[in-house]
Amino acid sequence: MDDDTAYQLTKTYWDNKAAMAEGAAWWGGVDAGLMSNITGKIHPGAVRYYKEAGIALTEDQM
Repeated sequence: MDDDTAYQLTKTYWDNKAAMAEGAAWWGGVDAGLMSNITGKIHPGAVRYYKEAGIALTEDQM
């Protein structure tokens, strides 16, 4: 997947997370704090979004 597509998918998810939680309550439990559970590399396009959004990532994730 190219970087722009990964960026747009990530941005769209986080922009619409609250609306998704209205349809399925478990989405409400997903938050940026869960990012610490990701131990591998995150797609560079998604990393771009997280940086713009001020969501902290580890060096291992980037």
